[in-house]
Formats: sequence, C-alpha cells, structure tokens
Amino acid sequence: MFTLYSSIAAPFGSPGQANYAAANAVLDALAHHRRAHGLAGQALAWGPWDQSTAGGMVGELSQGDRERMSRSGFRPLAPERGLALFDRALQAPAPSLVTADIDTAALAAHEPDALPALLRGLVRPARRTAATRTTATTGGVTLAQQLAGLGAAEGVRLLLGVVRGEAAAVLGFAAPDAVEPQRSFADLGFDSLTAVELRNRLTAATGTRLPPTLVFDYPTPLALAEHLHREILGTEASPAREMLEDLERIARDMPHLDHADRLTIRTKVESLLERWSGSVNGGKESDDSDIESATEADIFALIDSELELPTN
Repeated sequence: MFTLYSSIAAPFGSPGQANYAAANAVLDALAHHRRAHGLAGQALAWGPWDQSTAGGMVGELSQGDRERMSRSGFRPLAPERGLALFDRALQAPAPSLVTADIDTAALAAHEPDALPALLRGLVRPARRTAATRTTATTGGVTLAQQLAGLGAAEGVRLLLGVVRGEAAAVLGFAAPDAVEPQRSFADLGFDSLTAVELRNRLTAATGTRLPPTLVFDYPTPLALAEHLHREILGTEASPAREMLEDLERIARDMPHLDHADRLTIRTKVESLLERWSGSVNGGKESDDSDIESATEADIFALIDSELELPTN
C-alpha cells in the first residue's frame, strides 16, 4: 500500500491557495505515475476534516468560516466518516479519488456557472430564465421590474439594501446595518474567498452575470449598488460620471496630504466647479448637461489644466 493524502484543492481549486493546490496536484500525479509503472499508489483528495477540538488545519476557523465552507458544498468530515471513506477508498481501483462529504443541496443553491466543473454533474439546478430570475420577497416580481418603477436614487437605495444584506450574510454579521455603505469591502473584512462568495450571491440575487473581480472593481457597497443599478437596467454612466467616480476613489485611497497640497487641490476643484456652473469664462452661462455631454478627451484635458499640482 502506498497512500498519499492529497486535498480537494487540487481537483477543484482553492481561491488564495494556488501553491497548496499545485502541491497536492503533484501528489495526485505521483499516484498515477506509480500505477503506470506497476507500483502501488493511490492519492486521496480529502475535503476538510472537523478537527475543532483537536486543532489541525481547520481548528482555527471561526463559525463564519465554517458556515461559508458549508455553503460551498463541502461539510467538515467527522473522524468516523473520514475513516469509513478511507476504508472504502482502499477497495477502489482508481489511482486518485475525492474523499469528501459533499452537500448536494448546498450545491444546488448556487448558479451553475458558479460551481466547479467537476461538481456540476452532481446536481440538477433549477432552470432560470430572464422571466423567472428574481430577488423579490413577495409576488414573484423581478428585481428589474421593481427598479423600473423607481427613480435612480430609490433604485440605488433598493440595491444598496441587497448588497448590504448579502455582504452581512457572507461576513456573518447579525444585521445589514453593520455594513456601512461607504466603507471599503477590504476594511469590512473581505478577502479573496469572501469576495468570490459575495459575487456568487449577488449573481443569484440579481440574475445578472457579474465578474469575479466585482468587489475590487467597485470597492464600497454604495459604489457596487450604483454599478448594479446601471447593469440591471442596461444603462451606462457617462464618461464624465465614470471619471468623477474614479477621482473620488483615488481621493479616498490617497495617502494623507500636507496642508499645502490640500489647499491647492481645493482651490483647483472650486475653480473647476465655477467653470461648470457658468460663473467664469466671461460670464457665459452653461447648463448641467455640459458634464453629461463631455467626451473623455474633454474631461482629461480639463483635469490636466485644473488639477495639476506644483512640482516643487
């Protein structure tokens, strides 16, 4: 007998643990290599073991971590269950096996595209169509239908509630109020694993295909809600608005400036606002549509001329 303890990180991947997944894939390959040469060899790709009372790799996990793991479809193995799987694996001819406690009901709750390819055959997710996708709490009204009857501000407020609710569930917070609208997801405690889970939950909640980098592209609940509003209703932000949102994010993330730089930036921004309001340029009046109709080149030129800082 030549038995290797591998991990489900090898066949399924594990966000944030690429090195661990690669190392265990080597064990799987070694088992196949030995079998090909007529030698004993078998690699067992273990799921998580329940070692809450004995330390080990999952001994330091919080309750929120454990709940997130369960939602992913992999339940921690009780020692008795793990030993039983070990005995069964020894009787199997395959050189590599997955030995894990998989919750198919939890898998079925995910969007098909959010599941690892190897797991999709274990469940038969409910078919979803554009007409049936919904996050409505009553009446089967789709989220898009709710938003269509609301103004922009009310729509963003509705989506902000969805984002805060899902974020609270992922982080294990008692209530959505703990998720501050303009606090960054990083400050709230999101990492690569929880960011992917939030994206998956929002994909299911909105019925909209969302990128894996969603939380990093829109780093606050409010920014994300505004993006979702545009995405669901099929509207696009003007280049000017997008650039101003970028400037706002840059300003928020910018290291602390000294008094002179803050004064310079404030002066330039005030001058920029005066120009847009029509109180400069020879008293020529302008309207609020100027910013909406500006091209990207116009905005870049304006920023270059108005926000340039001294070089010394």
